[in-house]
Amino acid sequence: MRRAAPLAFVATLVFLAPSVAADWASFHADSFNTGAIESDFNVYEGLWWSMKGASATEVQASPVVKEGRLITADMGGNVRAVDAESGFEFWTYKMPASVAGTPAVAGDHVFVVDIQGNLKSLNLGDGRVEYQASVGPTRSSIAEHEGKIFLGTEAGEMKAFAYQNGLTLLWTFRSQQVATETKTDSKGVVTCDSATNLSPRPIRGKPAVYDGKVFFGSHNHYVLAVSEGGNGDLTTSIKWIYKTNDIIEGSPTIASTSVGPLLVVGSYDGKAYAFRPSPSGEGVTMCYGLKATPVWTYQVPSVQGTNQVSRIHSSPANANGKVFFGANNGHVYGVFANNGTRAWDQTAGNEILQVTGSPAVSNNIVVIGSEDKNVYWINANTGAILKKYQAQAAIKASPAIDAGRTFLAGLDGTWYAFGPAVPDRPDLSVTLTPPPVVNKVTAVVKNEGKANSTATIVRVYTGNLVIDIDVGPIEPGKSATVTNTNVTLPKGNAVAIRAFVDPTNLVRESDESDNQYSATVKVAAAPPPPAAGPVVTTTTGKGKIPAWDLAVPIALLAVGLLARRRLGQN
Repeated sequence: MRRAAPLAFVATLVFLAPSVAADWASFHADSFNTGAIESDFNVYEGLWWSMKGASATEVQASPVVKEGRLITADMGGNVRAVDAESGFEFWTYKMPASVAGTPAVAGDHVFVVDIQGNLKSLNLGDGRVEYQASVGPTRSSIAEHEGKIFLGTEAGEMKAFAYQNGLTLLWTFRSQQVATETKTDSKGVVTCDSATNLSPRPIRGKPAVYDGKVFFGSHNHYVLAVSEGGNGDLTTSIKWIYKTNDIIEGSPTIASTSVGPLLVVGSYDGKAYAFRPSPSGEGVTMCYGLKATPVWTYQVPSVQGTNQVSRIHSSPANANGKVFFGANNGHVYGVFANNGTRAWDQTAGNEILQVTGSPAVSNNIVVIGSEDKNVYWINANTGAILKKYQAQAAIKASPAIDAGRTFLAGLDGTWYAFGPAVPDRPDLSVTLTPPPVVNKVTAVVKNEGKANSTATIVRVYTGNLVIDIDVGPIEPGKSATVTNTNVTLPKGNAVAIRAFVDPTNLVRESDESDNQYSATVKVAAAPPPPAAGPVVTTTTGKGKIPAWDLAVPIALLAVGLLARRRLGQN
């Protein structure tokens, strides 16, 4: 199978359509950042495919899935759309700089931003740039909600854009405009005390959007809520704030609980905090809106044998009344969402090999990667490890779930797709032999798999020529030699030539790494036509009859005479 850009596949690739399809269109799936979807998801039975970009670039962004297309981004600035079922690459786009935050997909738009602040809207179908804007340096993941996208910046800003007819800035919130205290002058006039303004520190988590507000944490230690709609003058209003005791790196989640919806977020102070998204009195103070009060907090145990706080870098996910997150002590936690009491904790690393990635949840199964290189499938009710898979490198990015499949990447740039049992599939390879002549290209296609392949083509590129050669079905272990004689190649020249079998992904295969062939060859002259033998002719009427036209009747006459002679002798 041909790709728009070369990829090295390092493991098995298979296809098995899940019974239920779903989208995971942004970090943690949706605008509430639940990190969960409803599906018939189960513990994986097989590795469908794994692939590594040609440059083996580090991956920090998580994958997203929309309508069967997996969108990936890496620190090399490469944004790719691949077939979620097979890994076939539809297109690739190179951003001007590294991509650290997770893209978001809405409709036919892929929104992605690089660390220099180049914000792009790419077409989901072909990867072309539709719109673009500049937001300033950022490592934020992007949220989408009702025709708007939201993202934070390294300068402590939160920005909102409309995207219906371009990327139109709706508002910018600046942390340093929020004072945490008021002051009263001699005349009794109350104003904001600028000496207490928040510091403009990075906002890196993906914001959650709910009930007309945008929620996010900051490296200035604060959780903040601002108005989603804005003020109509490129600004928006602060609704409430809360100060934790350390930076907030991850994203908040909106959890549905028996006590109503709660906003849950983790901090480097080792605590998970839960707030009412719309507390009574929000927004009443012009300086900071309201100083919120947590409904509950959960303190992660300190690193064993020390007083070191177990930081929470992981973004919590929630499902079925529980909240799930990893911690820098190498554990994964399940906490009851209504009151913050611990349901379970599970070891998935240690204080050196930490769990900084975020979980994904479906069908009462929590999936999370660890810096110990393992991917864990954990029972959401009990915390028991159901299965694990050792990747080639540490995992910091978070998984995406699409029905029965799990997708995630290691720091070394290897992407993995897990799913149900691996079925038998064909495996096509191609070579060009012998070297091409000026009017002919010959390809040999072999099926090295365990199932019949269907008809496809070999596509050959050389210079400006694109040559397609039909290939019929091939049984396992068999080969087919196919030729195109309707070409004109430059005689005597050394040319670069590439061949791809199944370039349009008609055949689902068990291994795609051998679907292409490339070489530099010298084109041979066409062989001369076979020399014509002497022609003996005789004259009859006006025409001439070649001697070989008389050969058969003469031979028959000789046989007949010989037979009569033998009969006479008897």
